[in-house]
Formats: sequence, C-alpha cells, structure tokens
Amino acid sequence: MSTNTNWQETKHGLYKQFVFHDFNEAWDFMQRVGEAANKIDHHPRWQNEWNVVDIWLGTHEKSMQITDKDRELARLIDSIHDAKNDQQVAAIVDKETTVITEVQLYADGGSRGNPGPSASGYVLLDMSGKEVFSEGVFLGVTTNNQAE
Repeated sequence: MSTNTNWQETKHGLYKQFVFHDFNEAWDFMQRVGEAANKIDHHPRWQNEWNVVDIWLGTHEKSMQITDKDRELARLIDSIHDAKNDQQVAAIVDKETTVITEVQLYADGGSRGNPGPSASGYVLLDMSGKEVFSEGVFLGVTTNNQAE
C-alpha cells in the first residue's frame, strides 16, 4: 500500500488519497474506516475507484470547516491505514474511541427587544474542556426569558 504522506487543506476539507494494491485492499480499508467513523460519530466524504480511495474531512455542523474533530479522524484513518492486521486496527479504534460519561453544558439565549428576534445556543464540553458538540438556533420573535 502506498499513500500521500500528508493531509492537504482544500476548500472541500482535509484531503488525502490512499492507493492500494487492488480493489479488495481498498474496500477492506474503507470498511475499517467506516466502522471507526461510526464509533466516533464523525463520517468522511469519500470516493473509490478500483484501488484508489480519496477522502475529504469537514465538519457539517460548522459549514464544512476543518475542525479538531476532522484532524483527529485524519490521525485515526492514518493509524488504520498503517496497521498490519485486524487486531491492531481493533486496538487503535478502541484506544481512540472514548465513551463520555460526564459533560459540561453551557447555554444562553437572548432577544433584541422584549419580545423581539431571539436566538439560543449551547455547547457541550467533556470534563477536560474539549468541545464535544455545539449548536445555535434562531427562535423567531419571543421574549428574552423564553430564549434563555
């Protein structure tokens, strides 16, 4: 198996091309990456043509910007690619997959005028302060208390 050495930042996200001996090797790699992506709930955009797999990583919740989540998945994909057997892949995925049992939640909302155009948002952090998920939403016209 051969591959480009580095992920490239493109307008479509982090990109890397992996070239394999044949279709079966490429397909096996895609299955392993798919299983790992499901475990961490972050999925690549990819295409496959015979022995070549092209992968782009971008975060949908952030308008396809490149985030730390994408860089972590890129490292995981590289580790899967470099693994020599299924046992090594399983160990890599288990090591990289963390079950979060506690989170920190920060939320706020507000309106311009009372009532007025309102929005609300939140961020979930793991206990080390690393962002797990965040979202903001426009609520329409409502009061400040309702937005909060």
